[in-house]
This record gives sequence, structure tokens and C-alpha cells, in this order.
Amino acid sequence: MKLKFLLIFFLVLSPVFSYGDVAKAEKNYRQIFNVGDGSVFNESPFEGWYLLKSAKGSYTVFDEDVNHIGLSNSWEVKGANGRYTALSMSDVQLLKKKLLISIKPDWLIRTDYGSSQNKAILIVAPNCPACKMVEESLKKFGNQLNTKIYLMPSLLGQGSDKFRNAIICASDPTQAWYEAIKKRPYPAKESSCLKSDWISLVWGLALRPNNTATVPTIIKPDGDIMFGWVKEEGIDAVRWAVGEIK
Repeated sequence: MKLKFLLIFFLVLSPVFSYGDVAKAEKNYRQIFNVGDGSVFNESPFEGWYLLKSAKGSYTVFDEDVNHIGLSNSWEVKGANGRYTALSMSDVQLLKKKLLISIKPDWLIRTDYGSSQNKAILIVAPNCPACKMVEESLKKFGNQLNTKIYLMPSLLGQGSDKFRNAIICASDPTQAWYEAIKKRPYPAKESSCLKSDWISLVWGLALRPNNTATVPTIIKPDGDIMFGWVKEEGIDAVRWAVGEIK
């Protein structure tokens, strides 16, 4: 999946993040780096991370303390000597997990299922037969879950990006989703927005190793990913699917 901008991540391998506000993050960043005219600092969809958009349109994500090593979209890490060294696969997976589990809930579609600070994210499509199984399971057992369930929209076939733009870029994505799944044709929007661009990135991180898309996909509270859904009936099967039990 190709994004419309260059992405460079500045991430911390430690699981401890420092939370604060974008003004403090900008101040700390400017003390370390020269920032060109026209650059804009803003929030990102990831809790504890901040967004810098350059005048040229490239994006950088960094934490408040700017205590980082660099991760580019080719998964290389920049050492203190300025040289690039390839990350190990285990480090790549760790960094992906940190992104996936730190997505802010208000960048996602809300559901009434589950209650907890822990969240599971289900990537679903309204025209996906297997996603109907997810819906049926949640209707039966969703109120018994201790993990809050959020949705990330997709669509099988061509037009998935336009569909995602129409949902995520709406003033109320949750309302847009529930209205969209009731009617045909599905809504489509040519132009993307910052939210849909970032959701596309997150969706891309959850692809299979061979870069094929699968729905439903479940991003569990610990960042693990499961493709498909459970065939077994029962609350324990659903709890296992959303990462409540191992």
C-alpha cells in the first residue's frame, strides 16, 4: 500500500512513553533539530507521539522527549555515528506492535461492546462474509467482554481507499460507518485527509507478510495480530480472539 507522503518514524524501543502536549513536544524538538519555515507540529493518532509536517509535505513522528532512534519506512535504524543499520525482524515486530497498541480511540470507530482501557481493533468490511460472523459473535457475547472493541473500516475489492476516506474523514466517523453499512452503493470520497492517511498506514502494518489484505483482522491489546475469526461458539472463543485470554 502506497501512501501519499514520505514517512519517517522516530520511535523509542522502551515500552515507557512520556505523555504531555504538542507544545512541549515542539519545544523539545526544536532544541535538538533545525526546523524549516512552513513546518507544522500537531497531534498524531498514536498516544504519546507527535507529528511534524514539513513544508515539503513529509511527516515525522516523535515522542515528547525526542529521546529516540530513527526508524524509516524501510525499517532501518540510524545509529549515533550517523550510519544506517538494518533492524532485526524482532525489533521490527516490536515497533509495529508499539504503533498498533498506541492508536488513540477517537481515531477509530466506536462500538458498544466491552468495557476496559484495553482495546482490541477489528479491521472489518461491510461486504465481507466472514465479518458477518464477527458481528454475530459480538451481538451474542460483546457485552460480556472486558476488552473495549473498536473498528477500523475497509472494503473488499477496488475502492477500499475511497471508502475509508468517506468514513474516517467524516465529522463523526462512527455515525458515518453505521449509516454506510445499511445502504448501497457504499460511500466513496476521492480526497484523503490526515486521519485516513494514517489509518491507511496502520492498516498496512497489519497486512500479512506477503502484503495481502485479509478481513476480518484483529489487532489485540498486546499488538498481536490475528487474521480471520473463530469458528467455535462461546464466550471463551471470543475472548481468546480479542486477546483477553491466551
